[in-house]
Amino acid sequence: MHEEGWDEASRGRMAARPDAPEGKILPFTSPGRAVLRLPDDLAGTFEVLVEARGDDFEGPAEATVYLGEERVGKTPAYGGWALMSAGTVELATGPKQLAVAFENDRYEKGKGDRNLYVEA
Repeated sequence: MHEEGWDEASRGRMAARPDAPEGKILPFTSPGRAVLRLPDDLAGTFEVLVEARGDDFEGPAEATVYLGEERVGKTPAYGGWALMSAGTVELATGPKQLAVAFENDRYEKGKGDRNLYVEA
C-alpha cells in the first residue's frame, strides 16, 4: 500500500492499522475502487497478488482486480490477513493501471456489515 502509484483518492483514504502486515491499509466500507498506475516500462507476464482481509456478512468480501477496464479476476477475503492470487496479467510497455475494487458490499442494520481491507 506504500506504492507511490496509487491515485490521490486512494492515498487519501489510507489508514493506519496495527494488525496489518505493513501497518497501513486501504479500507473499503462501501463499494469502491483503488487505482494503481504502473510504470510505463513494466512489461511481461505477472501474477497479481492481493493482500487483504474482510469482514464476512452472509459471505466473504471479495477483492476484484482490473487491468484498465478488463477484469483480471477476484478473490475472497476472509477474517485474517492473507496473500491471495487474483489472476495473471500480460503487460505491454506504455501507460496502464491496475485497480482493486470492492463490489459485493452488504449491510443490514443490527445484523452485519461486509467490508474489505487491502494491504497491497
